[in-house]
Amino acid sequence: MSTVFENLQGQQFINLTTYRKSGEPVVTTVWFAHEGDRIVGTTQQQAGKLKRMRGTPRVSLAPSTFNGQVLGEAVDGIGRVLPAEESAAAEAALRGKYGARYDEVTANSDRATRVFWEVKPVMNHPFLDTLFAYDRWATRTILEACVELTQEEFEQPLHIGPGSLERTLTHLVSTQFFFADRLDRHVPRPRLEKDGRTKTAAELLELFTQADLEFNAAISRTIEAHALTEVLNWTATDEGPIDPEDQIPYALALAQMIDHGIQHRTQAADMLELLGKGLPLALSPFEWDEAQHSQA
Repeated sequence: MSTVFENLQGQQFINLTTYRKSGEPVVTTVWFAHEGDRIVGTTQQQAGKLKRMRGTPRVSLAPSTFNGQVLGEAVDGIGRVLPAEESAAAEAALRGKYGARYDEVTANSDRATRVFWEVKPVMNHPFLDTLFAYDRWATRTILEACVELTQEEFEQPLHIGPGSLERTLTHLVSTQFFFADRLDRHVPRPRLEKDGRTKTAAELLELFTQADLEFNAAISRTIEAHALTEVLNWTATDEGPIDPEDQIPYALALAQMIDHGIQHRTQAADMLELLGKGLPLALSPFEWDEAQHSQA
C-alpha cells in the first residue's frame, strides 16, 4: 500500500483543486488511483483543469463523495499533465482500482483525446526554510570571521580540502551559484575558481550575499513547481541524452546542497584553528537558534 496521500486511502473520489493564473481556485470532483509515489487520474484533453495545472502546478486534494461533498482535510501536491508515453502505468492503476466501471465510463470518450495527469507530494516548505536559513547563517559566519584575516593568512596553504581558506570559500560560494542555476534549470555560469583570480574574504562575502539571494529565490520557485520525488538533472545542461546516474530526485539534490555546505565549512573551521584564529561560536543549529532568539 502506498504511503503518500494516506488521507485518500480507501476513497473513491477526490475534490481536485486547480488554480487560475489569478489565484482563483477551481474544484473538480474526479476519480483517482494511487500509483507508486503519486496520485493519477484522467480526463479529456480540452479539460480546463489541464490548462490550469500546466500554468500553476500547485494543486490540492481532498477526499469527497461522488457529488463533491468534502469528507476530510485537503492536502497540497504538485500536478503534472503526463505525456502519452507515460500514460500506460496511470491507466493501469485506474483500471486496477475501478475495474469494469473504468472501462464503462471511458468507453464513450475518444481514446485519442484522453489525457492522464499525476499529483506528487509537495515539498515541506517550513522544514526547508529552517535548513537553508541555518546553512546561510553558518556560511556567513565563516566568511565574516575570514574578513578579519590578512590576505596572506587567507591564502596560506593548509593542506585541508581545496588547500586554503581562499580556495575553499571560493568553491563554496561558486557552488551556491551553480545550485541556483540548476534548480532553475539554467546552464550554470562559469565557476569562480576557474577565472584565475585570487579573491579576498570581503569580496567573497559580497558575492555570497548575491548568490544566497539567487539561491533562495530558486528554492522558493522549486518548492512551488516541483515534488521532492521529481527528477533533477545533476548536470550542466538538460540537453542531449542524460546519464541515469546524473538524474536524482529533488530531495536528494537538496540534501546534497546542505551536506556540501557542512563539508566545506568544517574544512574552513579547521583551517582557522590551524591559524590560531578559531570561530566566535560553534556552527551548530543550536547556536543558530540561540542567535535568532537573541536578535528577536
